[in-house]
Parts: sequence; C-alpha cells; structure tokens
Amino acid sequence: MDKHIHPIAASAAVLICIAIFAIWFWSAAEAKNFGGPAGLTLDADGRLYIQIQNQLIEHDKNAGFAQRHDLAELGVDTLLGGTAFFADGDILLRRGPDTRSLWDTIRAYLRKENQKSLVPDAPNTGIYRCNLDKKRCDQFGHEPIDLKSAFSVFIDRESDDVFISDTSRHVVRKFTGEGMAAVEPIGGFRFPNHLMIHDGQLLVADTNHHRIRAIRIDSGEFGAESYASAVVPPVASDNEQSWPSHFARVNNEWWVINMTSAMNYGGIYAFDEAWRFTREIPLPRNADPISLVAFNGEILVSDWYGNRVHRLSTDGTALGDFQSYGLAEVLDEFASERRKFIFYAWAAVILGLLLLVIVVIKGTAWNKPITKS
Repeated sequence: MDKHIHPIAASAAVLICIAIFAIWFWSAAEAKNFGGPAGLTLDADGRLYIQIQNQLIEHDKNAGFAQRHDLAELGVDTLLGGTAFFADGDILLRRGPDTRSLWDTIRAYLRKENQKSLVPDAPNTGIYRCNLDKKRCDQFGHEPIDLKSAFSVFIDRESDDVFISDTSRHVVRKFTGEGMAAVEPIGGFRFPNHLMIHDGQLLVADTNHHRIRAIRIDSGEFGAESYASAVVPPVASDNEQSWPSHFARVNNEWWVINMTSAMNYGGIYAFDEAWRFTREIPLPRNADPISLVAFNGEILVSDWYGNRVHRLSTDGTALGDFQSYGLAEVLDEFASERRKFIFYAWAAVILGLLLLVIVVIKGTAWNKPITKS
C-alpha cells in the first residue's frame, strides 16, 4: 500500500507550518509591546514616574497617584532607552519609531557592536527634551541624536550636564543641557548601562566587564578612571546572574541588579560603601527586576515579567507591592492585551496542528492506489 502523502497535501502542510510559526512570532512580538513596569525615575521634586512601555504613571513624593502621561502624545511609539528629568521638570527621552532592520535586531540580540544602523532614521526621530504638561518637545541638540539600541541617561541637575551610555557602541557621552557634545565620547566599556553621579564621580554599570566603574566628570579629565569594582559575587555566578545593569544607593550600601546572559530574570546583590559583597536581596521566584530606586523611605523594584513593582525595606524585607489606582489601571490594561496576543499564539498552534493532521490524513488517502475489480 502506498502511504506517501499527495504532493498538493504536502505543499499545504508546509504552508500551514509556515503560518503557525509566522503567527506565533508575530503574537509573541506584539505581546512584548505590552510588558510590565520597567523604568523607575524621580524628578527634581522627588515625584516618582513608573514607565510601562510608552506610558508614565506619575506619583507625588508621598506615593499618591498624580496622573498618567501617554507619551504617544509626544510622538513616542515605543519608549526605547532611558529617561531623566532636568531641574526645570523637562524630561529627556527618545521619540519616533523603532526603525531597526532585522539585522540590527539580530546584532542587538547577539550583543554585537552597532556603530551605524542599516535603516535610515525616520523624520522627528531621536533624543528630545520635552515638557510633559505642555505636550511640547524640542530636539536635543542642533543635529539629531539617535541611540537606537538600549541606552541610559543621567542628568546632573546642578549643571544641567547630560551623561548618556551609548550601550551598543560601548561609549559614554557627555552633553550640555542644550544638547551640544561637551567632550569626545570615552570608550573602554563593554555595553555600558545605568549611570549615576556620586561624590563627584560618574558611576557606570560596565555590563559585559561585570563591574561598576567610576570615572571623572569634569571636562578636562572626563573619563579618567578612579576605580572599578567587580560586582559578581560567587552566589551571583551560581545563579548565572553576572551582568550588572542597574544599581542604586541605599543608605550606606549599594544595591546592584545582576542580569542573566539574556538580560532578564536577574537578582539583587548588596555591597558596602567599598563595594564589598554583603548579601543577596531576596525576590520572588521568577522575578524579572529591571530597575530600582529609593523612594519614600523604601526601595522600589520594577518587575517586568511579574507585572508589578515590589516594595522593600532598606534591610531587604519584602513589604508587598507598590499600589495606586493609576498604576493598577495600566497594569490591568496591558496584562489584558498581553494575554490576548498569547491566546492568539496558542490558538494558531492548536488550530494549525489540527489542520496539519487533517491534511496529512486526507493527503495519504488521496495517494492510495485505486483497486480494479
């Protein structure tokens, strides 16, 4: 008996498999557009801003919900990279679509250096200085500045100097408050991330060198290294969390988020003032910490995968979730959208497999020889 599948059925089966994979990857990509909390930022007045995709949920300095800022009104499709506030309340952020090519995306995933994108920038794309209340943005600098991959930004509110870690180009840049390059960018980093000024020095999370590096910030000696501290204790290595991405000052300690190699599902590790490891800060299983900030006498930790913001005491004790009406509204809205696209993905798999089985059965039947009586 000939049990080979009919050529037409075989072609249909191939097309079904392609459709399953296409819908799955499309749905997964769309679901990521509705991720949980990421950036946690304070303005000059101590107000907290929780970033969820292109939404900023503002809270007053007593943790009360103030308002929700839809950054789409400022031309932000997807908020890429970091944000920071100037002393006058303006926010620095990246506007415009993510115009990276597939190869740009692959390079980012493989952590390859990306000096120049393969896709031209869209109009009105780049770094902008915006007023959230007036819904007005001005280009940062006379020439467009576009950092397409991940980057972090820190603003010295005393001088208005802006420091940006250009992550995929492995350099740190310094600008004036008007967007003019103050000095030449400095290298020697490998995927630099979070920045902070402390005791007159710029601290940089030098991610792929697995350390925190302190450099001089005055223009004459910008980039001169003061010290570099390894921040991957044995317990972090055992947990495969060796890539520091974000850190915060907590009383007289330093808390560092060390990510896994995929830059997710990290852990928090505490160090003393001299960057000597003291302890691991416990988080719930499968937590995905992105950033942390000292706020209102507590430490807040954004959890992208967990769709929540953790509250911790300064000794690391869990205090539950940070909650407000405005935050809950956005979390529920985005979680619902994410579930919808995950449903699409699994529905495509199940229906596709059913169709595949039917096509194989029918195709085999079509190919059976006809018996003459």
